[in-house]
Amino acid sequence: MSRPDTRSGGFNSILSQSLHEGIVSVVGRDTAKSVEFYLDSSIATKDIMTYTKALERMFDVGAKLIEENCARSLYSNLGLKFELKKSYKLPDYVNEAKKRFLLGEK
Repeated sequence: MSRPDTRSGGFNSILSQSLHEGIVSVVGRDTAKSVEFYLDSSIATKDIMTYTKALERMFDVGAKLIEENCARSLYSNLGLKFELKKSYKLPDYVNEAKKRFLLGEK
């Protein structure tokens, strides 16, 4: 799969793609389509907390793995080094990645 272009797509486009990749990596393509039918990634671009809570309601303890894979994918797609942090949830990773992206960090 091609990496999103950070110049033309912007952060929200990269975030949406990364969420898709993270979900697919855990539940597979077919199930991801069903998840995304009920939980549109455009919600995440507006309110990452609401999106994360919905993931947690859908997957319970499995949401942690999905969140981590989404975060890993986001950092990779932005060309940032990912570091797993035990106290972090998806919104923490997204907010940190967005700051680093806007500052032009790698």
